[in-house]
This record gives sequence, C-alpha cells and structure tokens, in this order.
Amino acid sequence: MLKIIETPTPTIMQQQYGNYGFIKIEEIIYISLQENHTELNLADSSTIKSKEKLINYYELLKDYNFHYANRYHIFNFQYLKNLYENKLILKNGKELELSRIKRKELLEELGKLG
Repeated sequence: MLKIIETPTPTIMQQQYGNYGFIKIEEIIYISLQENHTELNLADSSTIKSKEKLINYYELLKDYNFHYANRYHIFNFQYLKNLYENKLILKNGKELELSRIKRKELLEELGKLG
C-alpha cells in the first residue's frame, strides 16, 4: 500500500510485511524497476527495495514532478542536471537511458513551463 501524507513535507507512506516506512518525496532521486522489485534511490545514496510496481509509484508521484525516462526508470525532475538526445544525467551523476517517446513527452512538458 502506498499513500501520500502531505504535512509537514510530502511523504510517501508504504506498508510492506506489516511494517510502515516513510520517505520524503524530495529525497527520491529516481526509482528503477529491477527483476522482482523496484528500487528507490535516495539523495543520501541509500536505496530502498519495494514490492510495489513502478507504475504505482509513477501514478502516486506524477503530480510531484516525476517523469518516466524509459519503461524501467522514473526520476525526480528536481534532480535533472543535463538532458541529451538519448540520455539524461542526474545531479548525483547517474545516467539514465532516455527513450525517444519519453524524450518527446518531456520536451513537450518543458515547453509548457516556458
């Protein structure tokens, strides 16, 4: 189960195995789909494994400026450093492959901001 708690800072509450975890949205750099889990990569260089589907995180976080880079990664736009033809570089140095379709969608979204 995933849920957003809005105060004082937007935070994800997730329940797994009867335990509750709390992650501030602003601390999530990107989330990646692995073989049998998703992995949240945080600003403090730690990672959190989750059984939740990537699409569930995206649906929860899309209103908090998260975007797909490709079908295996969503990223927090506030951590975007550079955008190239087929990749993006995040502020922590991580490079993510950028699919043509997601690049087009991202550029359209950026056009709305300008």
